[in-house]
Amino acid sequence: MTSQRVRPSTALAGAGRELLLRLILGDAENAGSAAAALSTEGTWGQAVELAHEWKALPSLSRQLSALGVRLEGVARARLHELGANSFLRSARVAQRGAEAAELLAREGIPAAAFKGLAVMPLLWSGPRDRTVQDADILVPEGYLEAAVALLERNGYRCAIPASLSAYIRFVRNSPGFAGNEAVAMVAADNSQVDLHWKVGLEKGAEFGVQAIVSRSRRAQLLGHCFPVVGSVDGLLLTTHHVVRNNVVPDAVIRDFLDIDAWYGCLLQAKQVARAAESAAACGLLSPALAMARILARFRPTGHSSTAVVLLAEKADGRTRRTARNLEDLFFTQLRAGPLNADLLYLIRPAVWRQLIGSALADWSGYRKHMEMFETSKTGAPVSLGNRLRHLGKSLRIADRAYWRQLWALKRTKD
Repeated sequence: MTSQRVRPSTALAGAGRELLLRLILGDAENAGSAAAALSTEGTWGQAVELAHEWKALPSLSRQLSALGVRLEGVARARLHELGANSFLRSARVAQRGAEAAELLAREGIPAAAFKGLAVMPLLWSGPRDRTVQDADILVPEGYLEAAVALLERNGYRCAIPASLSAYIRFVRNSPGFAGNEAVAMVAADNSQVDLHWKVGLEKGAEFGVQAIVSRSRRAQLLGHCFPVVGSVDGLLLTTHHVVRNNVVPDAVIRDFLDIDAWYGCLLQAKQVARAAESAAACGLLSPALAMARILARFRPTGHSSTAVVLLAEKADGRTRRTARNLEDLFFTQLRAGPLNADLLYLIRPAVWRQLIGSALADWSGYRKHMEMFETSKTGAPVSLGNRLRHLGKSLRIADRAYWRQLWALKRTKD
């Protein structure tokens, strides 16, 4: 999976990217020194653009306000413009998502919102504090057809090019989804609601969609009351989302903000130790520890710093080494850009078997769905020739440390 990047003319360089990360994720001391450095370098315009690409404008605005930093000129105008646009989009998507989740629950279809639609009412103060591009709802696979039909009767359109059964077969055999299987439903205002029937945590019945939905609770947002995932499940699903996105900073900064907020909620409820046990049980202890360590770098006395200790108590030597390599992979990609996902596929034979089996079973259908998927991610289908050229370049520049980081990600995904 590739990540959308800012245009080269507006992108911050490696050191500037680290400063912006420190400003967005940091405590008062770290954020203050980062803001001072950005002011000295005169790169606020680029910082605002990158924060927008990271979908972290609300956090940037909050930090600037807390620090008493006032942007001037073009950077200030751009922050207000992009912030207003993000809020309006997020509010519209959240409204449609809350509406859909409430409708499903009212009609007796098991469902629970997660990711942005869940954290908005639980961890933040709505669309002003947390952006969303789409709304994510869990629905057990046995109820998927009924959920799709219900939303279609209420003005949503199923955004797939063929039958639902054919699409399910494609998603199941596409490594780009990493076990996170969903169908997009589009409202009349073009807001997207994703119905997920698998989330990649299925290491046992306890972490299947049915079990997660059964542990849901009610929340209120924008005049709607609907089920949302519990705190432990919310943390695990957010952690898994970071892994699914290959720990690429450009794609997961917002997840890190949510993770720190989840730990705050779990610490208050004295549930971090239980969260650590659940992370170990579903194979997410290494990334959970890595993400808490990354956050602790920027917030040494924050929620995640406390969580690091409790997570480390559950980790053996190999788990801690894997966590360290995942932590290094995050910063490697922050400085050098996202990894080539094909490198990861290269060291995961199961992925190649999955691709080949799906292509042989229905090549034309597989290709149609793949083109749709690639277009949604990169703007156009990716040719085989270009993929091979990029893979060759990546192989030439990958060093031993980078391969260690990739193997750590492979172990986590497997």
